[in-house]
Amino acid sequence: MADFRRMKWRPKGSSNSIARKLVVPRVSMIVAMDTEGEVFLSLVQANSNAKIMEIFIRQLVLKLDARDANWRNTSVWMMDNPT
Repeated sequence: MADFRRMKWRPKGSSNSIARKLVVPRVSMIVAMDTEGEVFLSLVQANSNAKIMEIFIRQLVLKLDARDANWRNTSVWMMDNPT
């Protein structure tokens, strides 16, 4: 939806239209990579926020648990610009 017209206070007889705003689709990519070269990737058509990061990390932990139950003893997390 790209029609952002709104009701507004205006002088009598003046236009109530607002210029049309272009909306560009946004895709956020979240990537995790281990030292063995395995990549875990998520593409989200939304802004990345704390909730999106929480979902990604929860799913990543489930995958890591399935692969190796002791991954926590040998892993370090580095995050850039966490929200």
